[in-house]
Amino acid sequence: MKALSLILIYKSENQRVQIGFQNDTSDTFKLQGDITFNGPEPILLKGTLPPESKSLMGEIPFDQINDYPHFEMELERHSSRGHAETITCKIKPKPKHFIKLTLLDAWENRPGRSYLVWKQSSNSDSLKSIPVSKRKPGSSQPKRTSNVIRDLSELAVFNRELDLHAEKLFDNAKSVPPDQIYQRQMKTFQWYMDKARSMNIDRVFIIHGVGSGRLKKAIANKLEFDPSVASYTNEHHPKYGFGATEVVFR
Repeated sequence: MKALSLILIYKSENQRVQIGFQNDTSDTFKLQGDITFNGPEPILLKGTLPPESKSLMGEIPFDQINDYPHFEMELERHSSRGHAETITCKIKPKPKHFIKLTLLDAWENRPGRSYLVWKQSSNSDSLKSIPVSKRKPGSSQPKRTSNVIRDLSELAVFNRELDLHAEKLFDNAKSVPPDQIYQRQMKTFQWYMDKARSMNIDRVFIIHGVGSGRLKKAIANKLEFDPSVASYTNEHHPKYGFGATEVVFR
């Protein structure tokens, strides 16, 4: 695939994230822009990416990923016929992308993430799937396109079922007092809900069993006043019967 990608590489040895670009096209890209954060000062990005090349352009501390970096860039694409177009784009990596990383072959199998910046379409020399602004008659200005990329990574692997049965939470549940089991169940439930929300999961199943109904009622009470929950149901399910509640997030 002929594309230009932003590459973020995780260096576990010093807890840093390297910022690079990979140009798999026959064109040259001249790049300038900034990385802005929710707090820290912006970082300047500037460089030239020759055809079929890759380049590192700096690094940030790993924990700065939590400051939601925004890569706002302008790129001039030069083909063999000269200046082809100017592209503006914004890429917003999310902290959840770094829960599960991919080994990047072209970067010595280092763990990281790749974000598409530009891709050549099969029947055109312009940016794929992005509308191109029309030029005024007689204008010699290069065409300009806008590309906002919010989330190109797959969601990290996440189990959409939480089983709160005691034997799932303790090695020897029979030796644990009921109140201690209940406290662990509720604490695990809250942790799981926070995790699901942070990853923008659309729906989950909380397996609480039938029993006395104490756990089911406590979970329903929590869900009732949770602003992130659009709905929750405890109808009969072919897999869970009445022993699970389905939660749908807003």
